[in-house]
Amino acid sequence: ARDPWIPRVIGNQSIIEIPPGGHAVLDGPTGSGKTALAVNFLAAHARGNGPAIYISLELTPDTIAARAIGVAAGVAWDRVLRGAVGREEMLSAIPERLAIVGGAALEMMTEIQVARETWIGLPLLICIDYIQLAAIGEDMRSGVAQRIEAIRVIAERERVAILVVSQP
Repeated sequence: ARDPWIPRVIGNQSIIEIPPGGHAVLDGPTGSGKTALAVNFLAAHARGNGPAIYISLELTPDTIAARAIGVAAGVAWDRVLRGAVGREEMLSAIPERLAIVGGAALEMMTEIQVARETWIGLPLLICIDYIQLAAIGEDMRSGVAQRIEAIRVIAERERVAILVVSQP
């Protein structure tokens, strides 16, 4: 393997490693903490390893950012949105290399190119939250399968690691 695997870390504990060109699925029921875990993974990656792109198909970028800030500040994300965290603390909670974008970016190629040009040579981690909203067609199962396959192809071709958030 020519590229190092990208560890997903919480605190000092590595939970999983994803190879560049690979993907992993984070699956769980509504309210189980999938988004909080994914935001934590990407923020840790952006602080210590390289650029990260969080693509939210469900929540607004502001809500995802509030969740990241809430985790860092130890405050509920809805309180972040209501002003419970000061500006400086908010700015320090979102790493410079973490981009949070809305669902229109599902094609993600522009974001990948910008990250590569800005942070040359650093491993890129992408999260898509959550994949069921990207399903194509009437049959949810086959639509999700089609999107996962498209994600696998992009990960391999672009040599990026992709974390996909899903619900059972």
